[in-house]
Amino acid sequence: MSQPTHSSVRRAGYVDPNFPNPNGPQDVSIIIYGFTPSFALAVFAAVFFFLYLVVHTAQTIRFKSFWFITFSVGLVFEVVGYCARALSAKKDPYHLIYFVLNYFFVVTAPVFLAAGIYTVLSTAEGLFGKLQTHEIYFACLEFAPVALAVLLLGCFHPGRCIKKGTTVEEDKLPHRAVSHV
Repeated sequence: MSQPTHSSVRRAGYVDPNFPNPNGPQDVSIIIYGFTPSFALAVFAAVFFFLYLVVHTAQTIRFKSFWFITFSVGLVFEVVGYCARALSAKKDPYHLIYFVLNYFFVVTAPVFLAAGIYTVLSTAEGLFGKLQTHEIYFACLEFAPVALAVLLLGCFHPGRCIKKGTTVEEDKLPHRAVSHV
């Protein structure tokens, strides 16, 4: 009985036909993202968050509001995450370390951004008078943006909206057959 050739082995994930796997020491057999990341979009996001970081940090120093530095930490996490995604898009989308760095920093950043927002809300009571501090208001402020983000990401995921031409073989991959919400 003959062994299957490398080209006949079916992978259970996304492989970009235009970007062959370089098979480096940290590479995996598929692109974990489920799509090939966009270099232009990653650079745009990194530059956008970096500019916002510079402006925000300058205002934090100017107004001596160092209690709001958690927001700057969240923005640093976003910049690092999108720089890792840009590396993944340009250099090697199969590289596991780039994916892990991107995923960790982009997913962890909103924790610090939300902490900065809560700090502003708790400080606003002392600056502007009486503020409703019942827990339900904070729960709504936390839940609504997260629910909206999950809904929008589920409906408008870049892997669904920004597609290059797919081949017939690529359309037969298992991840293409999964029904989405």
